[in-house]
Amino acid sequence: MLKFKENVYGFTYDSSIGNVEKVFHSPLSEEEVSLFNELLDDETCVFTSIEECNDMFEIMCGEDLNNDKEGLNEVFEFI
Repeated sequence: MLKFKENVYGFTYDSSIGNVEKVFHSPLSEEEVSLFNELLDDETCVFTSIEECNDMFEIMCGEDLNNDKEGLNEVFEFI
């Protein structure tokens, strides 16, 4: 199971290249999330919910996260 690292409240993820783009170090309001979603292209998503992240990213163990090449190890811890 994943959890956000300390001081990580979300991130943008480019699914076309499989990469974390921007990390949010403070909570985003619903308005800010909506604005990001409007400004980003169809391939980039904003993640602010750890439940959504656990559903989206199939990381089964800490070793999977440590070997990650997409930048997910910058935003997640495995518990």
